[in-house]
Amino acid sequence: MHIEPIIPDFDFVKIRRSGGFVGVDETLQVDRNFAASVTDRMSGDRTFELDAFTSQELMHALARLAQVKPEPSSHNGFDMFHYDVELSIGGNLQAFHSVDVGADEALHGVMLAANRLVHDDPNPFHTMTLHVQPVTA
Repeated sequence: MHIEPIIPDFDFVKIRRSGGFVGVDETLQVDRNFAASVTDRMSGDRTFELDAFTSQELMHALARLAQVKPEPSSHNGFDMFHYDVELSIGGNLQAFHSVDVGADEALHGVMLAANRLVHDDPNPFHTMTLHVQPVTA
């Protein structure tokens, strides 16, 4: 199934969250065909395809981010999360950086969508197993 992106000429997005108390380092990459890969230092790497709902949720958030173009946050502090978004549209790369995701509503929306993709299983059906009951005579 092919899903048209909300953003015309969408090439890819790379979203990285790092830092925090435990040294989180998570990266989500999504290409124009909505093939996604997650690199996570703590829970390992994986690849998957975005479904219609998650791709549209992410695209809406990215469209808002590209429209608002927030300034980098000026927050400083130890053990804070750092957020980096690279969005390529029509070969033009836009980069957004923030130390505090609450500093901008548009960036917050992108990180909420990305967080669901990184931490939730977008295709839970592959984890189901069949339980065979032994036949008793």
